[in-house]
Amino acid sequence: MAHGTQKVYVIKPSGGGTPPLPGSSTPSPSDKRAKKSQSKSRSGGAAGREPSQPLGPYGRKSLFLAYIAGPVTISRWLNGRSGLLWTAAGCGSVFVTFVLAVMSSRFEAWVETTSFGLLWWLLVVPALVVLIGLVWARAVAAAGCVHRVAYSRLPAKLRAPAAIAAAGLLVPGLGLMLSGRPRHAGWSFALIAPVAAAAVIFARWHWLWDRSRTPVPAGVSGSTMEMILAVAVTVATVAAILWIIQALDGARRVSRSRSLVVADTAGLALLASLLVFSFAFRPATLARNLHATAVTLRLDGYRLLPLRLSEAANRLDPATPVYLAETAELYEQMGMPEKTREIRRILEDRANEYNRLAYGVQTASSGLSPRSYQSPYVSDSYSPYHRLHRLQQRPGPRSLRSDSGR
Repeated sequence: MAHGTQKVYVIKPSGGGTPPLPGSSTPSPSDKRAKKSQSKSRSGGAAGREPSQPLGPYGRKSLFLAYIAGPVTISRWLNGRSGLLWTAAGCGSVFVTFVLAVMSSRFEAWVETTSFGLLWWLLVVPALVVLIGLVWARAVAAAGCVHRVAYSRLPAKLRAPAAIAAAGLLVPGLGLMLSGRPRHAGWSFALIAPVAAAAVIFARWHWLWDRSRTPVPAGVSGSTMEMILAVAVTVATVAAILWIIQALDGARRVSRSRSLVVADTAGLALLASLLVFSFAFRPATLARNLHATAVTLRLDGYRLLPLRLSEAANRLDPATPVYLAETAELYEQMGMPEKTREIRRILEDRANEYNRLAYGVQTASSGLSPRSYQSPYVSDSYSPYHRLHRLQQRPGPRSLRSDSGR
């Protein structure tokens, strides 16, 4: 001190980390660990981590509001530019949908009298429904992340895996939300978007089909409309399967037991069901039902769907050539002569082979000429080869068309 010198005391941090040098911005290992723990606590931590406090009345009200009116209340849980975009998308889509619902009669009249009006309906209405469903799912996920449900603090009846599965079946993602997985719950709740779009198409399908057959240009062909119906049925089926899967997944996540007996029982039940199906399944009966449905659809003006049903019936029961003949007729009506000729050649080959066996082999033993012998099985109108026999007698595309109505 006499020479004017000063002492500098350096205090090491309690975490054992090395302090950064003056003027440097490199964080120490202790700072990295602290930031990492803070980021985990902000994002919710690992899957299944629960808050220290139970979900209060305000949190329950917020979650209920997200499930009831998510598209118009999403701004409560999202901020910034992304929140503004989601809010604009939700409120705008709900407003447009409300206007179209109020003025539905005028909108449908405009679609019926305007060229390509049906195309605009198919582009606007399902898109609005899907957009509302996606915004709704985003609101549910955001509300669940802000007000996370504590699974351990739920009533005992709600903590049961059966109750979680029932909640997931009632509302998609609700079981996952109760089990403390808000992001998975949001993705599962998004299943309402394709289901609602398919439901809208199913509800207005008769009007859509009649509109596509009017003289006013609809912008969509009949085959395209049938393809849209097939896609809607497929989407609804897949969404229903995923709906069940997410409900069972919520029960699996909260289940505490891992019993091998249950798994073995499920495997044996699956094998037993496959064994029963192999004995009980009757492909010929199913083929007849598909063919009857195809005939009914053809009377209503459909072409693509009856074609696929006839092809499926032919695969199930290839011994009945009526299904293949119907397929050839439909290909001819749809303007596919190459496919018609190909199927016609197959039918003629089968008819020639059958007639060779029915007339040639049996006439050799009876001594009758092939022209004078008439097999009772071939002449029977209920015989599956009766049409093939007539087809060989009167070859040509017209024979297929004339036999279809008899």
